[in-house]
Amino acid sequence: MDFVAEVFAGVKETPSCEAESDVLITTPALVSKMLEIVKGAETHTLCIRVVEKALFPLVYFSLFTDLKLHVSVRRFVDLTHEIIAEFVRGINASSYFSNVSKAAIQNVISNTRLRVLGPDWLTNPALVDSFADKTPLITGSRRALESYVATYEYTFLDALKRGSAQRWAHPAFSAECWYEHSTRTIYVPILVFNVTHTFDHTIDALQLSRAAPRLHRCVFDALISEADSTNISDYWLTEDTRVKLQELESCFDVVAHKAQPSFGRLRDSLAARLAYSHFQRSVKTSDRVLALRLQRGHVLNEARLFFVYLMLQTCESSGRLDPPSIVRAGQQWIVALRNGDDFANAYNCSVGTAMNPSSKCVA
Repeated sequence: MDFVAEVFAGVKETPSCEAESDVLITTPALVSKMLEIVKGAETHTLCIRVVEKALFPLVYFSLFTDLKLHVSVRRFVDLTHEIIAEFVRGINASSYFSNVSKAAIQNVISNTRLRVLGPDWLTNPALVDSFADKTPLITGSRRALESYVATYEYTFLDALKRGSAQRWAHPAFSAECWYEHSTRTIYVPILVFNVTHTFDHTIDALQLSRAAPRLHRCVFDALISEADSTNISDYWLTEDTRVKLQELESCFDVVAHKAQPSFGRLRDSLAARLAYSHFQRSVKTSDRVLALRLQRGHVLNEARLFFVYLMLQTCESSGRLDPPSIVRAGQQWIVALRNGDDFANAYNCSVGTAMNPSSKCVA
């Protein structure tokens, strides 16, 4: 609150008339919303966010340090590669992509960089110490705003000097991975994973309900971003594949005839299905039995637990059931129900039946 107050100190919502000028100074709507956010935020949450914005490398290094006390960071890297490999397997097994498309998709993914958990240089204590030693001093004689501006400027300029490969555009608290076309890189932050859940001796199946759908969506976004590539080796969205995918997208009652369709709902459905398939194989090779007994003796088996975890994430990004969240949840619920034993009877839709929204059938 002090930060916002200092920025707009002395600014009054009154007309100001100078020589041959007439200027109305008023608080923009954005500022009013900022003030509401600040007033409604818990102090410790706001402080953490401000520190993370100003000193991103040190905050991320502290997260790395704490994470290493509980689990090998390498496990997250290995899991990321395994999830992406599952995406490739799913594409290769699909009849909706031509052989030319499959080869191009493999080429795009093979030439896409991965940055997992954070910039590489933050794993080097010597480089982190060098960054920390040059950080502007924060003293009691300086105002909070001055300290924030000085540290933010230092961090910003330091990031520019390190080059695009070592930058991290999103906050440390991002729970979604993202793809950047300019660097041809997928960035995978810590919160893509369930960092509070201990890894099993093999790939932890419950990590897949969180990390796998997110990573599958990122890989699909990368493919869409490269769909109009002039490099023939990367040109995967051939006319044949485009038509098939548009037909699938239209099954979600979406107009999919744009010049460059995003295939958003198809992406979400595909991500959930591939993640579930990966999860099933992981459970079979694990020495753990996944089950949860509820009141009155009802037991959730591993398949139901997977979709419970998947659905709980629907509200995570916004904290409420806004329309985009509901839409995404709807597509993922379709996938969840499709794998239930009673789905075929309820919807008269046996496995292998073609999609047909008019009869409520989703194959």
